[in-house]
Amino acid sequence: MTFQEVSSVLFIGFGAHGLPTDRSPWSDETGRIPLEKDKIKVHSTQWDWVGDWDVDFTSPGGVDQSGWQYAVDFPASYHSSKRFNDFVRRRRWKRICRFSAHGPWVQVTGVKLVDLCIQVCSLKADSLNVFTTLV
Repeated sequence: MTFQEVSSVLFIGFGAHGLPTDRSPWSDETGRIPLEKDKIKVHSTQWDWVGDWDVDFTSPGGVDQSGWQYAVDFPASYHSSKRFNDFVRRRRWKRICRFSAHGPWVQVTGVKLVDLCIQVCSLKADSLNVFTTLV
């Protein structure tokens, strides 16, 4: 997930103006760490992207019809509709990845699996913890 952030100049509108308070056009939620969406990689070789980047319309606080949230300045409280004194906006982008498990696998016979839970312990790790409930 990454955020697209844009500022506005009076009578010019939103765009890349290079103002002193401007953030990186792409960043994490705090706006402090540049995070360009095209440079974000999957967690490990066991993960694959499922599709392309999409605007996330489920951002907390709501969004407008294009997915933008507005505020007076960075950082501030964001809201879903532009007000006359809003000079910054952001929108959250998401991309879904899928875990692809690779063997070796061992067939277990005579056991009925009731539940399976997979937990990623570290985003940089190539291993997982798997918890099962057997009957």
